[in-house]
Amino acid sequence: MAAIVALYAILYASSSARVHGSNAWDAVFPSLTETKVTSQVGLLWFCSFIIPICFAFGRPEVMQRYGSWARAVRKGLAELVGRLVAGGAVITLVVIVVAFPLGVGTTWSSEAVNEAASDAQLSAFSAAALARHFSNPVIALAACGLYTGAAYMIVAAFTLAVAARRVTAAVWGLMFFYVWALICSFAMTDLPNPADASVALSIAWALSQGGLLQAATGLAVCIIITLVLTRVKHPISGARAMIQNRVAVTIALLALTVAGSVQVAAHTGTLTEFTAAYFAGSYGDIVQFIAAAVIPLAFATRYAAELTDRAEGLLLYEAVRAGSYRRWTIRSLARELVQALIFVAAYGAVLTATYAVVHGGTGLGKGGHIGLLLVDLTGIAAELILLLTAAMLLFWLRGSLDAWPALVGVAVVLGYPFMLNLGAANIFAPYSTPPESVGPGPQTVALLWCIVAAALCLVTTMFRTHSRHVIRVADVI
Repeated sequence: MAAIVALYAILYASSSARVHGSNAWDAVFPSLTETKVTSQVGLLWFCSFIIPICFAFGRPEVMQRYGSWARAVRKGLAELVGRLVAGGAVITLVVIVVAFPLGVGTTWSSEAVNEAASDAQLSAFSAAALARHFSNPVIALAACGLYTGAAYMIVAAFTLAVAARRVTAAVWGLMFFYVWALICSFAMTDLPNPADASVALSIAWALSQGGLLQAATGLAVCIIITLVLTRVKHPISGARAMIQNRVAVTIALLALTVAGSVQVAAHTGTLTEFTAAYFAGSYGDIVQFIAAAVIPLAFATRYAAELTDRAEGLLLYEAVRAGSYRRWTIRSLARELVQALIFVAAYGAVLTATYAVVHGGTGLGKGGHIGLLLVDLTGIAAELILLLTAAMLLFWLRGSLDAWPALVGVAVVLGYPFMLNLGAANIFAPYSTPPESVGPGPQTVALLWCIVAAALCLVTTMFRTHSRHVIRVADVI
């Protein structure tokens, strides 16, 4: 693999040497980001390292030693990570050594800077093209390595998950992916992003074709399918297991956020305009409301499914371990609330990153500020706290969460003014951004009412978990 990349490095170094003002980076980046290189290296990586692990999964004694599909995939990935890091370091070092006579520094070459500042159409893999997106070549090198390495590992994880069930399907499927990526890299015309597999293997090509977000979404789908394949054994119990899987739900919601926010960002200017449009909520159309409402509702539904699973078996043992039902309730809610706040932070980071990618970072300085986004994220957090505490309250009132779908329906019907406009009392959509003519007053009031409602749910839950109330609930469970 290093030999193939070295040949490309020699080719690009010789051509860069004839250009005045160039340096080693002008040869390094084409050698590492060219889709022909990433596809060929990926195909060799697959044949050399992944195929042996896949066929090992086909031996019954190997799977018996691992004990589960998920453990087998984790062990296989742990073996591949070390080889990928070592191989990537060697390949990068070889390319830098080949291009070293041109001069290596921590800044872009004057030729790359001048071309990046011009309106000329540049090669997607040139240092000048990357200089338009990254201020420093070292940062660009790290981004290129992380992007391609993550793509290799995600595809490898997907392949190993399939191999744990069907080795032949995994081998042929992965071979088709890398061969198709190789064909796409040699294509004479640009293919549409969904059909161009090479977009997932080179960040330079993804930025050039505007396919970065689509590639990220596709890789996120691969992660979700991998989790399904490694954890689901039976359709019914497996569906519940996936709904309860925090990682799968988080990735699915963030991927959905990327898909929706990129459409909004493309039609807005500043970050404030983007935030107001994305979090229009009850003040916008039904699509805008659903786009924001599905995030807290889906996250809380995962917790409701987890509580249902506890009610069917492990609650008594976990309560004994905690010391009382009340302590178990406090620990469960505290853990979930912390996870919810972490999710909200990741949610906000994804929204900001999507906006920055779509606008090339320019919209952040054109009068757009992050204040409104923080207010709306606070509304999302408050809604999550309300739904999580409501799920726990419903659990202790009824001994199950069979009524949870009805609660979700009420949140949707009352959150959007289908028949009744709650206005400033809309605790089911406190993230909704009012029009400028209305001002921030209604949103602030709705946020306060949402926090009050969550506090009432929490107090009632603590009352229901008192020692004199839990006997009846335990009998129901």
